[in-house]
Amino acid sequence: MGSSCSSGSPTNSQNEGYYKKAEKSNKSQSPRSSQDEDKKRSGETATPGKATADKKKTKSQGNNPPPEPTSPPPAMASVQRHDTDISFQGSTASSDVLGNGVLEKRTTSPASQSVIRPSVTSPPPAMQSGGINPRCHDYKWFPADVKSLLLGQLDCQIEPPNDNVIKLYISANRTDSIVERNMLTEKAYSKLRLHCAQKGYELDIIDLHWGLRQERWLNASNHMQLCIDELNRCQQNPCIFVVFLNESYGAAIPPTIQPDDFEQITNSPNSLPIISEWYRLDSNAIPAVYSLRSDSGMTDEQYTDLLLALYRCMASSQREQYLCSVLEHEVRRAILHDNFDSDSVLWVNRIFSSVPHDVASGGSYTDAAARVCSEFSQFSRERLSLLRNKVQHRLVMNRNSTLRYQVPWKGGTICPEKIKEHSDYLEKLCGQFQESVQKIVEKIIRNKQEAEEEKPYKRISDKLYRDLTNNYVFCKSLGRHYVHQADVIDSVKTYMRNASVMAPLFLHAPLGTNKESILAEVAKNCSAWLPSSVCVFRFVKVSQACSLGDVLRSICEQIAVIYNLPKGWQQKESIKEVIMRLPSEQTLVILVSGIDEVGSHDDAQGVDWIPDALPPNVKVVMTVERDSSCMAELQNRFTDSSCFYAIPSITPEIAERMFSDLLKANCRTLADNQRDFIYSAVRKCSVPLHVELLANLACDWTSDVSADEIAHSLGTTVDEQIERIFEKLQNIFKGKIFSQVMGYLLCARHGISYSELLDTLSCDDGFLDDLSETFHLKPVRRCPPIVWIQLFHKLRPYLYSYKPNGTVLINFEQTSIITKANAKFMADSHGQQFHKSLFDFYDGRWANEKKKPHSSAAEGIDIQHDRHVISQPVKYSCAVYNCRKLTEQTLHAAHLPLAERKENFLFNLDWLSAKVEGTDVYQVIHDVLMALTEEADDADLQLLLEVLRLSSAALEDDPSQLYVQFSIRLKIIMSESADQYPCMKKLYDKCTDDSLDYFEPSSYECLQRPRTTDNDVDVTNTIITKLFRLKGSNTYMVSLLYERGEIKVWDIHTQTVTRTLRGLNCPLDTRFIDDLKGVVLCNRELKIYNLDTGEMEVKIKGIMNQRMPYYELHDQNHVVALSRNRMYIYIIQISTGDTLSTFKAGEDRFLNSLAVSSNGHFLVCGDETQKPTPLLVWDLNNRKLIYDLRINNHEFQTKMLTVSSDGHFVVCACKEVISDDAINNVVIYDLTTGTVFKKWKPGFNTTAIAISSEDDWVTTALDNGNILLWDLTTGTCKFILKGHKSSIDKLIASTDGSRLLSFDSTGFDRSLRLWDLNTGACLASLTFDDPFSNCQLSPDGSTVVLALPGWENILTLHLRKATPSVSAHAYGDEERAGNVYTVDE
Repeated sequence: MGSSCSSGSPTNSQNEGYYKKAEKSNKSQSPRSSQDEDKKRSGETATPGKATADKKKTKSQGNNPPPEPTSPPPAMASVQRHDTDISFQGSTASSDVLGNGVLEKRTTSPASQSVIRPSVTSPPPAMQSGGINPRCHDYKWFPADVKSLLLGQLDCQIEPPNDNVIKLYISANRTDSIVERNMLTEKAYSKLRLHCAQKGYELDIIDLHWGLRQERWLNASNHMQLCIDELNRCQQNPCIFVVFLNESYGAAIPPTIQPDDFEQITNSPNSLPIISEWYRLDSNAIPAVYSLRSDSGMTDEQYTDLLLALYRCMASSQREQYLCSVLEHEVRRAILHDNFDSDSVLWVNRIFSSVPHDVASGGSYTDAAARVCSEFSQFSRERLSLLRNKVQHRLVMNRNSTLRYQVPWKGGTICPEKIKEHSDYLEKLCGQFQESVQKIVEKIIRNKQEAEEEKPYKRISDKLYRDLTNNYVFCKSLGRHYVHQADVIDSVKTYMRNASVMAPLFLHAPLGTNKESILAEVAKNCSAWLPSSVCVFRFVKVSQACSLGDVLRSICEQIAVIYNLPKGWQQKESIKEVIMRLPSEQTLVILVSGIDEVGSHDDAQGVDWIPDALPPNVKVVMTVERDSSCMAELQNRFTDSSCFYAIPSITPEIAERMFSDLLKANCRTLADNQRDFIYSAVRKCSVPLHVELLANLACDWTSDVSADEIAHSLGTTVDEQIERIFEKLQNIFKGKIFSQVMGYLLCARHGISYSELLDTLSCDDGFLDDLSETFHLKPVRRCPPIVWIQLFHKLRPYLYSYKPNGTVLINFEQTSIITKANAKFMADSHGQQFHKSLFDFYDGRWANEKKKPHSSAAEGIDIQHDRHVISQPVKYSCAVYNCRKLTEQTLHAAHLPLAERKENFLFNLDWLSAKVEGTDVYQVIHDVLMALTEEADDADLQLLLEVLRLSSAALEDDPSQLYVQFSIRLKIIMSESADQYPCMKKLYDKCTDDSLDYFEPSSYECLQRPRTTDNDVDVTNTIITKLFRLKGSNTYMVSLLYERGEIKVWDIHTQTVTRTLRGLNCPLDTRFIDDLKGVVLCNRELKIYNLDTGEMEVKIKGIMNQRMPYYELHDQNHVVALSRNRMYIYIIQISTGDTLSTFKAGEDRFLNSLAVSSNGHFLVCGDETQKPTPLLVWDLNNRKLIYDLRINNHEFQTKMLTVSSDGHFVVCACKEVISDDAINNVVIYDLTTGTVFKKWKPGFNTTAIAISSEDDWVTTALDNGNILLWDLTTGTCKFILKGHKSSIDKLIASTDGSRLLSFDSTGFDRSLRLWDLNTGACLASLTFDDPFSNCQLSPDGSTVVLALPGWENILTLHLRKATPSVSAHAYGDEERAGNVYTVDE
């Protein structure tokens, strides 16, 4: 490893200049000779102002010689070569002595491995007092959408959160390809769904033409409109469109006809009474239309008669408009449009060979009407032929989009049981169909991944981003519910602008008053009321896991990002405490809707988390249901009535206006008598939810709906109206159809997905039996998708979509509807049965081709059928967990005895590990809380809950730490009282199994233990400041104690001190000459100490720069140091402390970094004066400035500067000077030629660099938390090391380059990781409860040594399976072991 730039020590000393001879040289060469001016220019007491800097820039650039030509183009780099002699002052040493001596190649000292070392004028961050120091973020690095989300700005366009759903839409005529689609359901669909699940996606298969038994049902269900609407919904996702376009056209009866056309049709000589019998003028539509009666009394014969009657009465243009088949409508929307993508289309084209001439008059592959009327048959064939030609033309360039089959015509049907050619055809179809769809799926996933990679780095966690976008989309959607109530909005506005009001405001109202929409309006106006404010808003029902605990954690995380707080701060300081100390220059507004929506198993209970008092710049507004227990708790705690605002009921006039607006939005109106009924109901109950329910109901009324039907459908209260809606839907969906769907929707934890619901319904035989009259359930016994789609469209006004982890879940939006539905559909044993069915589904009971038996009433026997449901493993693949199973199954396991649940889930290590990794730790906590409601005194459950809570911050960032967190926190309690916790003891034994490898600490007090209060350690007191490893020993390390003025030598394997030096003046940094001697920076002075004997051997003359006291070893006899004024570099004799040589960069050029190669051949410094900033390279052997490295329009970030051990390469971060927020790059120079060797643009800011030319690699840490391992020979990225959740600034490698330690020295991220650079694998990681002061890696990479705040001793970590290398040699003189020296300064 090579040396890198270093930072200086804090000091109050203001001694005179650095070296007298250097000062004299300074005065003779610079026109400014006063000491104050020298300090100002060097940055010791002040930074030069803009005018001064500009002047220096002009002068220095004028003095530099022109650059010589180099191999890289000017846009890449320019190099200035210098042959300037080095001046020798007061030294008789010849250059041959220093330049030609034998230099030992050495590993970089630990201190020189620190890549980023901040300049300091006070103790470094690790030494300062602890606690949180919030500061407002400048947001310049955030993408525009993330910035808007963080600030709560609603006046921008944010894309809804991405979901991992792919739609497979099947288009076909009802009577065509029935056998093929049955076979695909049996042989292909489940495999395709499993294939997508293994990629982390859900495949929704929508075939609204499958399973239909009767043509008349198409009329009753408004089938055409359902198909069109659903196809439009599918196209909002990645959609694969499969069309079976074969022999049947399927002309359909039009659902509506325009009045002018209807008049022409009915006035036609061929008109028949059946047309006027089935069509009625609907004056409620805007504009008015003739609508087909939607009752189900039409027979198949009447359907055919009406279709033929319309055909005979219509003109040619009207036939094309109104008799268009559903199939053609779908093809037009999916293929025959400008944005058509042939790669997402699949045409299954079956062609019958040897078709008899009389096929038009018979056969199951022709339309019923065509078999009756030859003229209509001709019309259907012409439309079908035209449609096929258009599709063929659009797909001609993509042959993979068409699956074409020649099938012999035998018997007028496909019969695989009897005809081998048909069986072979179906087998071939299933194989090719599956292969083709998989290819399309792969491309869709690849495109989504590429699109996601092209997006700018969000700089916040995916979980927070998804939560913010979910709340944003929901908040914007609430505009449709908002009823303007000026008094409420004005009251909230007054509260926010009144700085003297320092308490939260609670808006309360009964259920159904649209409190959420009022809060959304407040969020919308927040920036106008309080310019430059930050608005944090949350709606409990749409936040992650729909729990108050998750809402509060999400709010805390957002505040942490806004005010640049470290990870996990909320575990040490409550939100109440932090709010009181937020910066006063920016107003923070927190809006929370539904704080009363807390389940008994929520990990956030009560109202204690709400601040009693607020600072003037923080405002909190929350909504609560008036009659809830939460409201009672608030009133007991907040006795001031001004904290509460009762949202008044809207007036009947406003309610009527609201009703009218809702109708207009749906292009509907009402007849006068209908409006009288409605307004009468509105006046009796003007609650906004009641008005919405009435409007949704009235939108389905045609103008001829009878008064009795209207009167029966209206309720005078919200509950009555909900009951009327349920009754109406139960009349439409007979038997158990409606009630079963409602049950599964209600009992799922956060909702249920489309595919999950179809799978569950397909295993519900009572539900399927009620479908058998209308739908084909043979030979495939499965719920047809059209059933749920039709019901979904009826329930759609009352539902909302929720997207956790990319899955789209459907749930009810209104609490009132959920409460009423639970009472109606989940009472008695019904709820238990729904939970049991869902448990069986997530348990995979009927998956993997297992046949579920059911009783056939008609045949009087039990029959078994495969329901073709997807399998439910815990993991679909090595990287993809079954999140839905992990989330839902424990909820539905309530019918199992608690002991069985504890064994199978709560204390099952495999399940716990999978759930923590697949979902999050808080879902596990939820499960434990649910079990504790049954056994509140269960000691095992109580201990498990406590350990999970203590480990929650670590497991949230890195779920793989479950084993190490449990093993450390439980070690002592299991050794003392394991018999009290039998279940936890089994869990602990599995966590500590010998086969597992993770960090084993030297002390188990490093993490807080359960059953104890917080450790009695002052985490604000940094005792051990820095740790340094010795290049020749895997056993010993050295620590500096700045405040105490001590140096200690540690045996890291026994954690004992073998030498102690006391009485040093603020030691901060050191460079080791050998294992026993070091050059120590003490209060801006360099001193040589013998750590074995405790003696100060030499005090180097002069004072270092206050902010940049940089120095490195040239060899064992010489030190290279930056002068106090930062204009010179000195080579100093270690044995005498005298300066041998002086390097000067140039007139008025100030250096800001210093790096020396480990072999001592090259010195590299950064120059901050000239713009763009160059790198200066000296040949130390020949005492020459050899390169002035520059890149046009780029400046080097010299705090990330390092040189390879052999001096061959120098690596530094640089960025374009085009803007402040430009992303930096990494440049490697070849110092043998002075040219750019490699330039890497990883797309993210680099935060740390480490290099090893011996092993041919460079590692760079990025601000997204990733670490890149580059092959120095090829310039390619060998590995991307993923694991850190935020940026890190420290990379320390083992001496052989096989292992890498990564961490964040600022404490923002409290985790550390050890990597195997040969495989790119993370060997171990550990997150601490508090930031650690310093961290170091042993030379062989086997042991991590840490300094923890408040700890006198060091902490060591080693891999459980590894045996650390222990040195057989004692440190120094063995007789001095344990000596404590007081140094005589």
